[in-house]
Amino acid sequence: MRAPFELPEVGTPFPVRANPHIEAARRQLKDWVAALGLLADGSIWTEADVDAADYARFAGLAHPDAGRSTLELLADWHTLLYYIDDLSAKVFKPSGNLAAVRLFLTRLAAFMPEDGRPAPTPTTSVERGILDLWNRSVLSMNPRLRGKLPGLVAEIGESTLWEMANLLQGRTADPVDHLEMRRRSVGADFSATLAQHGAGVLLPPEVADARPIRALLDIFADVKGLSNDIVSYAKEAADGELLNNGIEINAAFLDTDLPHAVAIHADLMNSRLRQFTDIATNDVPGLTAEFDLGPAASAAVGRYVGMLSDWLAGYVAWAGDSGRYPQAVAVPSATDLPGTAPKHVPDPAGLASGRSFRGPTGLGTSAAALFTSAVTSPHPVARSLVGIGVLIDD
Repeated sequence: MRAPFELPEVGTPFPVRANPHIEAARRQLKDWVAALGLLADGSIWTEADVDAADYARFAGLAHPDAGRSTLELLADWHTLLYYIDDLSAKVFKPSGNLAAVRLFLTRLAAFMPEDGRPAPTPTTSVERGILDLWNRSVLSMNPRLRGKLPGLVAEIGESTLWEMANLLQGRTADPVDHLEMRRRSVGADFSATLAQHGAGVLLPPEVADARPIRALLDIFADVKGLSNDIVSYAKEAADGELLNNGIEINAAFLDTDLPHAVAIHADLMNSRLRQFTDIATNDVPGLTAEFDLGPAASAAVGRYVGMLSDWLAGYVAWAGDSGRYPQAVAVPSATDLPGTAPKHVPDPAGLASGRSFRGPTGLGTSAAALFTSAVTSPHPVARSLVGIGVLIDD
């Protein structure tokens, strides 16, 4: 599988750190997936698929500070959601049976009982997986975080149904609708909740709805979605899901070719990362005075922002060379990771030139120092779409 365009280099301005427990999580995950029966007939995944994707490495890069048992739990959560995503692509969406898919997805909530009621007996490998993950989460996760999970899983399910309806109707979404729904379909809030558990961070409730925090979460979701659209294009083409890929949507909406749409996508991703750094540097520190936060609460906010940047750096590095997306993508930020060999493709169209982040830097540095060159898009429409992203943050 290869995308029909030259892929831009994708990266973030944040350093990529590897959790020391990746190998242990990898062994545990392999046994867990087999025990659930996710590889039973090989129709969705084979053992080779799991090995190539290396979901434990993703968890280890996205959650660099998690302890061993926590990392194993997070790796399993992420893996099961990726399995459900592939189950949707290979079984649910081709079936066209929205009612049956809705029943399957809504039933998952029964295996995450918060009120102490017994869960029903699971009848599928996915239900067994959800129940096992929930039981392990009950033992280790803060109740405030854990209580969000059923609703967030349901939200991901609703976005799956929306994408399925698009495919059944042959409908290409407009970019704004896609942007808002993409924030749900990529499970950004779910990932941020797991990340808090992995980092041992609990965001003070009084700042959870503050504009800078909401803006960072929207950017977090957008960067994940934009990056995924780039690296997963060929996979989604093979699965017949291009109507839900942002590159394809932008190309249709702007009546332009794919290389131009990819360049716009790369500009959007870079612009959103620049906004993340600007908000983290200039707006987040003001929350201490605005909400009269004490030292511990202020430190928690700072760790929360660092946690989001850790997750983005790890996800982008993993997605760029994971076998889940089997195509050559350059990921400069992964070059120093043990055991990684970032790939590179020629870029004769110049799509990557001046649009990739190369030097790892921290959130405390100025925005200008985060870029080897300024992101100055030659595409007026790209700039207007970035503006849409800013408006949605308000």
